[in-house]
Amino acid sequence: MAVGLLVSAAVLSRVGLWDVMGALTFGGRVMGAVFLAGALVEVAAAVAAADFWGKRRVRYCGPVVVLGVVVAAVTSLMLLVLQWEGGYRRGWLWLWAALALWCCWAGWALTRHKAWRDVPHPRRFALGVALSGVVGAASLAYSSMYSPYVAPPQVPFGATFGKPTLNAAHTSLYVPVRLTFKNDGPASIHVVGTLWSATLWPSAYTAPGTDFGTWETELGDGFDSYRYERFTGSSSVLAAGTITGPGDRLDP
Repeated sequence: MAVGLLVSAAVLSRVGLWDVMGALTFGGRVMGAVFLAGALVEVAAAVAAADFWGKRRVRYCGPVVVLGVVVAAVTSLMLLVLQWEGGYRRGWLWLWAALALWCCWAGWALTRHKAWRDVPHPRRFALGVALSGVVGAASLAYSSMYSPYVAPPQVPFGATFGKPTLNAAHTSLYVPVRLTFKNDGPASIHVVGTLWSATLWPSAYTAPGTDFGTWETELGDGFDSYRYERFTGSSSVLAAGTITGPGDRLDP
Protein backbone atom coordinates (compact mmCIF):
# COMPACT_ATOMS: atom_id res chain seq x y z
CA MET A 1 0.00 0.00 0.00
CA ALA A 2 2.77 2.44 0.94
CA VAL A 3 4.76 1.69 -2.23
CA GLY A 4 1.77 2.43 -4.45
CA LEU A 5 1.07 5.70 -2.63
CA LEU A 6 4.71 6.77 -2.95
CA VAL A 7 4.70 6.00 -6.70
CA SER A 8 1.58 8.15 -7.06
CA ALA A 9 3.31 10.88 -5.05
CA ALA A 10 6.29 10.76 -7.44
CA VAL A 11 3.96 11.10 -10.44
CA LEU A 12 2.05 14.03 -8.92
CA SER A 13 5.22 15.81 -7.86
CA ARG A 14 6.77 15.53 -11.33
CA VAL A 15 3.63 16.76 -13.10
CA GLY A 16 3.23 19.52 -10.53
CA LEU A 17 6.81 20.71 -10.93
CA TRP A 18 6.40 20.81 -14.72
CA ASP A 19 3.30 23.02 -14.40
CA VAL A 20 4.69 25.23 -11.64
CA MET A 21 7.90 25.92 -13.57
CA GLY A 22 6.65 25.95 -17.17
CA ALA A 23 2.88 26.42 -17.42
CA LEU A 24 1.74 28.95 -20.02
CA THR A 25 -0.67 30.82 -17.73
CA PHE A 26 -1.00 31.73 -14.08
CA GLY A 27 -3.90 29.30 -13.74
CA GLY A 28 -1.72 26.48 -14.99
CA ARG A 29 0.92 27.26 -12.38
CA VAL A 30 -1.75 27.27 -9.67
CA MET A 31 -2.89 23.84 -10.80
CA GLY A 32 0.72 22.70 -10.63
CA ALA A 33 0.78 23.78 -7.00
CA VAL A 34 -2.40 21.75 -6.44
CA PHE A 35 -0.65 18.69 -7.87
CA LEU A 36 2.26 19.25 -5.51
CA ALA A 37 -0.20 19.46 -2.62
CA GLY A 38 -1.67 16.16 -3.79
CA ALA A 39 1.82 14.66 -3.74
CA LEU A 40 2.17 15.71 -0.09
CA VAL A 41 -1.17 14.06 0.65
CA GLU A 42 0.11 10.84 -0.93
CA VAL A 43 3.26 10.92 1.22
CA ALA A 44 1.15 11.47 4.35
CA ALA A 45 -1.10 8.59 3.28
CA ALA A 46 1.94 6.31 2.88
CA VAL A 47 3.03 7.14 6.44
CA ALA A 48 -0.53 6.61 7.65
CA ALA A 49 -0.64 3.22 5.90
CA ALA A 50 2.35 2.06 7.95
CA ASP A 51 0.54 3.16 11.11
CA PHE A 52 -2.80 1.66 10.04
CA TRP A 53 -1.28 -1.79 9.54
CA GLY A 54 0.89 -1.30 12.60
CA LYS A 55 0.05 -0.04 16.08
CA ARG A 56 -2.58 2.52 14.91
CA ARG A 57 -1.34 5.29 17.15
CA VAL A 58 -3.13 7.93 15.10
CA ARG A 59 -6.90 7.67 15.12
CA TYR A 60 -7.49 8.96 11.62
CA CYS A 61 -4.76 7.01 9.85
CA GLY A 62 -7.35 4.89 8.02
CA PRO A 63 -9.26 7.83 6.47
CA VAL A 64 -5.97 9.41 5.41
CA VAL A 65 -5.06 6.23 3.52
CA VAL A 66 -8.51 6.23 1.91
CA LEU A 67 -8.01 9.84 0.79
CA GLY A 68 -4.61 8.98 -0.68
CA VAL A 69 -6.02 6.05 -2.65
CA VAL A 70 -8.87 8.20 -3.97
CA VAL A 71 -6.42 10.89 -5.16
CA ALA A 72 -4.27 8.23 -6.81
CA ALA A 73 -7.31 6.67 -8.50
CA VAL A 74 -8.58 9.98 -9.91
CA THR A 75 -5.23 11.11 -11.27
CA SER A 76 -4.11 7.76 -12.66
CA LEU A 77 -7.42 7.18 -14.45
CA MET A 78 -7.42 10.67 -15.93
CA LEU A 79 -3.83 10.32 -17.12
CA LEU A 80 -4.63 6.92 -18.60
CA VAL A 81 -7.67 8.25 -20.49
CA LEU A 82 -5.88 11.36 -21.73
CA GLN A 83 -2.88 9.45 -23.04
CA TRP A 84 -5.09 6.86 -24.72
CA GLU A 85 -7.28 9.54 -26.31
CA GLY A 86 -4.19 11.43 -27.43
CA GLY A 87 -3.05 8.49 -29.52
CA TYR A 88 -0.03 7.46 -27.45
CA ARG A 89 0.25 3.73 -26.90
CA ARG A 90 3.74 3.72 -25.44
CA GLY A 91 5.75 5.78 -22.98
CA TRP A 92 4.14 6.08 -19.54
CA LEU A 93 0.91 4.30 -20.49
CA TRP A 94 2.02 1.19 -18.61
CA LEU A 95 2.54 3.22 -15.44
CA TRP A 96 -0.96 4.74 -15.49
CA ALA A 97 -2.44 1.28 -16.16
CA ALA A 98 -0.45 -0.24 -13.30
CA LEU A 99 -1.58 2.52 -10.92
CA ALA A 100 -5.19 2.01 -11.97
CA LEU A 101 -4.96 -1.72 -11.24
CA TRP A 102 -3.22 -0.97 -7.95
CA CYS A 103 -6.07 1.38 -6.98
CA CYS A 104 -8.54 -1.46 -7.54
CA TRP A 105 -6.53 -3.68 -5.22
CA ALA A 106 -6.10 -0.87 -2.67
CA GLY A 107 -9.83 -0.19 -2.66
CA TRP A 108 -10.52 -3.86 -2.02
CA ALA A 109 -7.97 -3.97 0.80
CA LEU A 110 -9.36 -0.84 2.48
CA THR A 111 -12.90 -2.16 2.17
CA ARG A 112 -11.85 -5.43 3.74
CA HIS A 113 -10.29 -3.63 6.72
CA LYS A 114 -13.06 -0.96 6.90
CA ALA A 115 -10.54 1.86 6.93
CA TRP A 116 -13.23 4.56 6.80
CA ARG A 117 -14.75 3.70 10.19
CA ASP A 118 -12.96 6.53 12.01
CA VAL A 119 -14.04 9.30 9.62
CA PRO A 120 -15.47 12.01 11.93
CA HIS A 121 -17.73 13.60 9.32
CA PRO A 122 -18.40 11.17 6.48
CA ARG A 123 -20.40 13.64 4.38
CA ARG A 124 -17.75 16.34 4.58
CA PHE A 125 -15.09 13.77 3.80
CA ALA A 126 -17.03 12.61 0.74
CA LEU A 127 -17.45 16.23 -0.35
CA GLY A 128 -13.70 16.80 -0.04
CA VAL A 129 -12.98 13.72 -2.11
CA ALA A 130 -15.43 14.89 -4.78
CA LEU A 131 -13.86 18.35 -4.87
CA SER A 132 -10.38 16.89 -5.23
CA GLY A 133 -11.63 14.84 -8.17
CA VAL A 134 -13.14 17.91 -9.82
CA VAL A 135 -9.92 19.89 -9.32
CA GLY A 136 -7.84 17.07 -10.80
CA ALA A 137 -10.15 16.69 -13.80
CA ALA A 138 -10.16 20.46 -14.42
CA SER A 139 -6.37 20.61 -14.29
CA LEU A 140 -5.92 17.75 -16.73
CA ALA A 141 -8.56 19.20 -19.05
CA TYR A 142 -6.74 22.53 -18.98
CA SER A 143 -3.42 20.91 -19.75
CA SER A 144 -4.73 18.79 -22.63
CA MET A 145 -7.18 21.20 -24.28
CA TYR A 146 -6.35 24.81 -23.44
CA SER A 147 -2.56 24.91 -23.56
CA PRO A 148 -2.13 23.71 -27.18
CA TYR A 149 -4.50 26.41 -28.43
CA VAL A 150 -2.78 29.32 -26.71
CA ALA A 151 0.74 28.09 -27.45
CA PRO A 152 2.15 29.82 -30.56
CA PRO A 153 3.40 27.35 -33.19
CA GLN A 154 7.17 27.42 -33.59
CA VAL A 155 8.29 25.32 -36.53
CA PRO A 156 11.54 26.68 -38.00
CA PHE A 157 12.50 25.43 -41.45
CA GLY A 158 15.99 25.26 -42.87
CA ALA A 159 17.73 24.35 -46.11
CA THR A 160 21.46 23.83 -46.49
CA PHE A 161 23.26 23.18 -49.78
CA GLY A 162 26.36 21.05 -50.22
CA LYS A 163 29.18 21.33 -52.74
CA PRO A 164 27.99 21.02 -56.38
CA THR A 165 29.62 18.22 -58.38
CA LEU A 166 29.61 17.30 -62.08
CA ASN A 167 29.27 13.83 -63.48
CA ALA A 168 32.06 12.23 -65.49
CA ALA A 169 30.64 13.42 -68.82
CA HIS A 170 30.14 16.97 -67.53
CA THR A 171 26.50 16.85 -68.59
CA SER A 172 24.79 16.88 -65.20
CA LEU A 173 25.32 18.94 -62.07
CA TYR A 174 24.45 17.49 -58.68
CA VAL A 175 23.70 19.72 -55.71
CA PRO A 176 23.04 17.98 -52.36
CA VAL A 177 20.32 19.65 -50.28
CA ARG A 178 19.41 18.99 -46.66
CA LEU A 179 15.96 20.11 -45.51
CA THR A 180 15.24 20.31 -41.78
CA PHE A 181 12.31 21.38 -39.66
CA LYS A 182 11.27 20.67 -36.08
CA ASN A 183 8.70 21.62 -33.48
CA ASP A 184 10.23 24.10 -31.04
CA GLY A 185 6.90 24.86 -29.36
CA PRO A 186 5.59 23.41 -26.07
CA ALA A 187 2.68 21.45 -27.63
CA SER A 188 2.38 18.76 -30.28
CA ILE A 189 1.04 19.72 -33.69
CA HIS A 190 -0.31 17.95 -36.77
CA VAL A 191 1.41 18.72 -40.07
CA VAL A 192 -1.12 19.58 -42.78
CA GLY A 193 1.45 19.10 -45.51
CA THR A 194 5.02 19.80 -46.59
CA LEU A 195 6.29 20.38 -50.12
CA TRP A 196 9.74 20.92 -51.60
CA SER A 197 10.52 21.79 -55.18
CA ALA A 198 13.63 22.45 -57.29
CA THR A 199 13.26 25.04 -60.06
CA LEU A 200 15.72 25.63 -62.90
CA TRP A 201 16.31 29.07 -64.41
CA PRO A 202 18.34 28.75 -67.68
CA SER A 203 21.08 31.34 -67.70
CA ALA A 204 24.43 32.11 -69.29
CA TYR A 205 27.58 33.79 -68.02
CA THR A 206 28.33 37.19 -69.50
CA ALA A 207 31.84 38.54 -68.95
CA PRO A 208 31.04 42.24 -69.56
CA GLY A 209 28.23 42.09 -67.04
CA THR A 210 24.57 42.99 -67.33
CA ASP A 211 23.37 46.55 -67.74
CA PHE A 212 20.98 48.67 -65.75
CA GLY A 213 18.14 47.89 -68.13
CA THR A 214 18.42 44.16 -67.34
CA TRP A 215 18.49 44.86 -63.62
CA GLU A 216 15.42 47.04 -63.89
CA THR A 217 13.51 44.39 -65.83
CA GLU A 218 14.45 41.52 -63.54
CA LEU A 219 13.81 43.39 -60.31
CA GLY A 220 10.58 44.80 -61.69
CA ASP A 221 9.36 41.28 -62.40
CA GLY A 222 10.23 40.21 -58.85
CA PHE A 223 13.29 38.14 -59.80
CA ASP A 224 16.81 38.11 -58.41
CA SER A 225 19.36 39.96 -60.52
CA TYR A 226 23.02 38.97 -60.92
CA ARG A 227 25.85 41.08 -62.28
CA TYR A 228 27.40 38.46 -64.61
CA GLU A 229 24.40 36.25 -65.35
CA ARG A 230 21.82 36.63 -68.10
CA PHE A 231 18.67 34.52 -68.08
CA THR A 232 18.12 32.81 -71.41
CA GLY A 233 14.72 31.14 -71.03
CA SER A 234 11.71 30.46 -68.88
CA SER A 235 11.91 28.47 -65.66
CA SER A 236 11.05 24.79 -65.28
CA VAL A 237 10.47 22.55 -62.25
CA LEU A 238 13.12 19.84 -62.02
CA ALA A 239 11.58 17.87 -59.16
CA ALA A 240 9.13 18.16 -56.29
CA GLY A 241 8.11 16.03 -53.34
CA THR A 242 6.95 15.91 -49.73
CA ILE A 243 8.93 15.71 -46.49
CA THR A 244 6.16 14.28 -44.31
CA GLY A 245 2.74 12.86 -44.97
CA PRO A 246 -0.49 14.85 -44.45
CA GLY A 247 -1.61 14.66 -40.84
CA ASP A 248 1.69 13.44 -39.41
CA ARG A 249 2.20 14.26 -35.74
CA LEU A 250 5.17 16.43 -34.81
CA ASP A 251 6.01 16.35 -31.11
CA PRO A 252 8.21 18.97 -29.41
